[in-house]
Amino acid sequence: MDQEKSEKRKQYNHDYYIKTKGKYKRTPEQRSKHNATRRQRYANDAEYRELYLNYARSRDQEERKYNRLKPVFGIGREEYDQLLAEQGGGCAICGRAMSDARGHKLAIDHCHKTGTVRGLLCGSCNIGLGKFGDDAERLEKAAMYLRRYQGTPSSDQ
Repeated sequence: MDQEKSEKRKQYNHDYYIKTKGKYKRTPEQRSKHNATRRQRYANDAEYRELYLNYARSRDQEERKYNRLKPVFGIGREEYDQLLAEQGGGCAICGRAMSDARGHKLAIDHCHKTGTVRGLLCGSCNIGLGKFGDDAERLEKAAMYLRRYQGTPSSDQ
């Protein structure tokens, strides 16, 4: 019964969110003022800080890793797990394992123009693609450059 109520509440909240999306959005100035007020209260009000910390600790750690998937990338945990399985459990480029030593999951690589999800990447590969501006031609030139000097002794050895 509680599960049914919970599902109904989730559905109601979701429908309400869709219906009012953008309607009550704060302006950047309002958001900045609101965040400053919360930071001030957190710094000075021990009771508020403890309440906030208890809330943060109570959240499911595993679920927190996946909480941005749907709103940001449009995929759920199941799609993430399916992509991971299709990639053999690691980065689509280098094959590194699912998470690093700190437990960070693989990043969702996506096209910044279309928003299309391309795959899952480790932090290093994801940052590398970003540094090259997702430009395949620049990456190919970089690869050719590295191949040209592969196996030659470097001057700092």
